[in-house]
Amino acid sequence: LDLMVRLMDNVKYTTYPANLVMKNDGFFHIIYDGDKWIAKEASFISEQGSLDFFGTVFQTESVALSIIESQNLVDIQGSFYRRAADGTIITLTVSTDKDTSKPILERLSFALKSDNPDDRTISNILARLRYNASTDELSATQQGSLLQDEALNLISDNLNSSLVSPFLYPLENTIRRLLKLDDFSIHAGFIQNLFT
Repeated sequence: LDLMVRLMDNVKYTTYPANLVMKNDGFFHIIYDGDKWIAKEASFISEQGSLDFFGTVFQTESVALSIIESQNLVDIQGSFYRRAADGTIITLTVSTDKDTSKPILERLSFALKSDNPDDRTISNILARLRYNASTDELSATQQGSLLQDEALNLISDNLNSSLVSPFLYPLENTIRRLLKLDDFSIHAGFIQNLFT
């Protein structure tokens, strides 16, 4: 089965952690090989939607995605923002390294920036996102908790994706097919609970 899907009005791309409203004139060229769907080519732009980044929801400023399977090319360029309670705007940029020898998840790059001059480090930005304060205003307990929680999230997400997800994907697909659902996913949090 070979499908070319042209994107028109009111089309969303929703898969955790993204929920994007796609602009007109994008497309997906997908093929079903009898076992799985393969994206041969795709191109779309979004200027609306959201992205969940470690439990913090950012609003979409702009996202562009291009896929050319024959050249092993996947390019994602995105900019997202979140306004903290004190009015500080924090920007998350997502980009893709051009080195196609690495898997796509290793090629993704994330960067956080803040328009508040007091936010000089990533820790300052994370403190503003989580506690609505700079790291200087946090107690020693809150500072330790902030760094520990971020480290645990990174470790547990990496372990979930490398150890748990390969076993959950077939189960998710089987349940989705049996129940004829468009989407079904299982999010296992026991790795983080184990570390905590």
